[in-house]
Amino acid sequence: MVLDMPRIVIKYVIDLLLWTLATPLAFWLRFDDPWPRYAEEILALALIDLPVKAGIAYFLSFHRQSWHRIGVRDLWTLVQGILLETFVLASLAFFLRSYLEIPRSIPLIGGMLALLALGGARLLARAFHEYEGRRAVRDDARRVLVVGAGEAGTMIVREMLRHPEAGLVPVGFLDDDPSKWRQRFVGLPVLGGHRRPAARGAAGPGGRGPYRHTFGAGACGAPGGGAGP
Repeated sequence: MVLDMPRIVIKYVIDLLLWTLATPLAFWLRFDDPWPRYAEEILALALIDLPVKAGIAYFLSFHRQSWHRIGVRDLWTLVQGILLETFVLASLAFFLRSYLEIPRSIPLIGGMLALLALGGARLLARAFHEYEGRRAVRDDARRVLVVGAGEAGTMIVREMLRHPEAGLVPVGFLDDDPSKWRQRFVGLPVLGGHRRPAARGAAGPGGRGPYRHTFGAGACGAPGGGAGP
C-alpha cells in the first residue's frame, strides 16, 4: 500500500493539473485573444474552482483508477464528476456575474475539454501498456484462434493481451453466427465458423503461416477450456 502511494499522488496531481487547465483553454477557444480582457475572470475561476475539482476528484477516487485497464465504468465516473463540476462552475458564473464577466458557454466548453483531457490520458496509458505487452510476446508463443466471438471470447482475448507471458497470442475468432463473419472484435477479425476448414487453416497476418491452435470460449457449441490443435 505504501509503495502505491507515490503513483496515486502522481495520478491525482496530473488529473488536477489537466482539469484546471481546461478552464483557461476554454477562454482561448471561445475568444481569439482573451488576455488581458478576461485575465481577471480566468485567474478567479481557476482559483475558486480548484478546491471543487480537487474535492470531486478525491471523493470519486479518480486517482485510484487503473489507467492501463480503464473501462466504461471508469469513464462514466469521469463523466459524472465533470458534469457535477460543470454545474458548480456554471452556478458560480451566474452568481458572480455582477463582479466577473464570464460567458455562459465557458463552463460547457471547459467540461468537454476536461473530459477529453482526463479520458484521453487514461486511454493513452492503456494503449501504451497494451503496446508494451505485444512487444513482450515470447518467441515461442502459440498463435491461437478463439472459438466464440461473444462475451466469453472477447474476455479471453483481453486476458491474453494483458498477459503475454502466458505464451498465447490471439489472432482472430471463429464463430458460427454468420452475422459476425468479417467483423472485428477487440481489434481481431472473425474468420468464419469453427467448423470451416478454410478458416482453421487460413494464413495469419503477414502470411506467417496457418493458425495451428484454437481456444474454446464455450460459444458456438465448441468445447471450451483450453488450447488445442
